[in-house]
Amino acid sequence: MLAQYIRDKGMQQGMLLDAQDMLIEVMTERFGSVSGELSEQIKRIDSRERLKDLLRQALRVKNFNEFGKKVVSN
Repeated sequence: MLAQYIRDKGMQQGMLLDAQDMLIEVMTERFGSVSGELSEQIKRIDSRERLKDLLRQALRVKNFNEFGKKVVSN
């Protein structure tokens, strides 16, 4: 039972890290780079749903600053 819980937590953490990395990758592809500060803010987000929402917004924003405001605002 404990082993399953630990395994599930590890999987959840891995999926969260993947979502954070994908968001940073999309921003890098769209805008050329991502500041260390914004990367750190993204790495502090611990909700996959929030990261998915930001990923969708990353595809729609007009510029890097607009996206940065969305990360900070929520």
